[in-house]
Amino acid sequence: MNAIYRSLRTFSDKAVKKGAPFRRPIPWKSSEFYDESKLDTELRRVFDVCHGCRRCFNLCNSFPRLFDLVDNSKTAELNSVPSSEFKSVVDDCTLCDMCATTKCPYVPPHEFNIDFPHLMLRYRAVENKTRNVGVEDDLENVPLSDSAYGVKASNIASHVEVQAGVPRELKLEPTSFADRLVTSTDTNGNIGSKLSCVANAALHNDTVRRLMSTVVDVHHKAAIPPYSPVSFVSTTVPSSVINENAPAFAVGRKAVLYATCLVNFNYPAIGHSAVSVLQHNGVSVETSYPGCCGMPQLEQGDLSSVAEKARAVCNALVDFVDRGYQVITLTPSCGLMFRQEWPLLLPNDPLVLKVSSSTKDICEYVMDIAKSEGIVRQNMRPLTSGVSLHFACHSRAQNFGNKALEMLKLIPEAKVNVIEKCSGHGGSWGCKTKKWETALKVGAPVAKRVSAALAAGESLVASECALAGLHISQSVSLQHDQKTASVHPIQLLAESYGFQHKM
Repeated sequence: MNAIYRSLRTFSDKAVKKGAPFRRPIPWKSSEFYDESKLDTELRRVFDVCHGCRRCFNLCNSFPRLFDLVDNSKTAELNSVPSSEFKSVVDDCTLCDMCATTKCPYVPPHEFNIDFPHLMLRYRAVENKTRNVGVEDDLENVPLSDSAYGVKASNIASHVEVQAGVPRELKLEPTSFADRLVTSTDTNGNIGSKLSCVANAALHNDTVRRLMSTVVDVHHKAAIPPYSPVSFVSTTVPSSVINENAPAFAVGRKAVLYATCLVNFNYPAIGHSAVSVLQHNGVSVETSYPGCCGMPQLEQGDLSSVAEKARAVCNALVDFVDRGYQVITLTPSCGLMFRQEWPLLLPNDPLVLKVSSSTKDICEYVMDIAKSEGIVRQNMRPLTSGVSLHFACHSRAQNFGNKALEMLKLIPEAKVNVIEKCSGHGGSWGCKTKKWETALKVGAPVAKRVSAALAAGESLVASECALAGLHISQSVSLQHDQKTASVHPIQLLAESYGFQHKM
């Protein structure tokens, strides 16, 4: 295989010169991107490297699944694994990005040129080719040979060894209508909020949940976020006037909070806490929610829909950016979309690049204030107990450090126990009928850590990802018979300031 890697093109961009890891644009409008034979060849190239490395064995279930396929094959090598078996590896990927951002030594600029999550994304895009309209070569995307999918398939096909008689046909299953329905977050959120009493009662009704399991493939025991009767952006911001005595007020900071579907329809208290904290620290705040960021559709490989959503959201937010506002995301997955996935899908869209470069995570933004102008410290109160802080995967994947931890340490006498492991939820993946029990297994180490902290009297649990927090709470309840509820770290800072928003 070494001959293949030596033949890979040497890239001369700035990131390569520095040797810093980076990700390449996704050539989703190239016809080659959807070629099943070339996809199979690239899957085998990458899987063979993963099989020889195995550093990611303890991440998501994709890697144990892959290694079991290889180890249990006729030759105990990838060359005897039928291509149809690769589907099980793809289906267990949650696109957490932990392999690419924290484990894999072979990401660009390494000559192996591996981006495992985006290869899984490519597989799903091929499954949903008919939904990715306008599939044709487009100057908006770089050629496939320059992308994260290795050199041209014709250059490496002869080096991918496959035993004679091993089937090479991939198993492809387009996303079902039920899956698309479940991930229509704006439609579901609007209906759920307007009918919140009925919707929330239904989510706790065993008969309804078992029907949902049959119709829309959501496990009848999986915890689902409750719907708020009013959305975050539709309510008057319940906070005081901007604190003109705050150090940051003098520099004229302005922020627009992108509400995210989860905060807007399910957990508005997170948004209200963020507004209170920022206004108390002298920041002029606006709120906006033009629509979902498209993460649920990205998980399904519906790249055309993601691009459409990205452009719509950016068209709505760019006016704020032009007026000097910083865009602040309240959910890590949305921040990942804004700052990484959108620019990789639409690398030449000026509005996307402008909004992306003007985006920060809420905890990151608070720490930017703390380090630049200083935050208000008067009358901050200690928390009621220590905090078990889950470092969400999509926060880690953005590589800006654990800003939630830094922020919580601003609170007097704060005691924070950080848990840097996957909760197991993985967006809509962890709610699926066939995946929920696997999600509990993946998140078991986190639940064990939280359980031990609860037993020691540290009653507070926090995660920047509300879905992860909900899953952790359920895991602790089911696996350790302990009750707890997770909150966003910004809610704890708001509480320290004395702001009371229903958790």
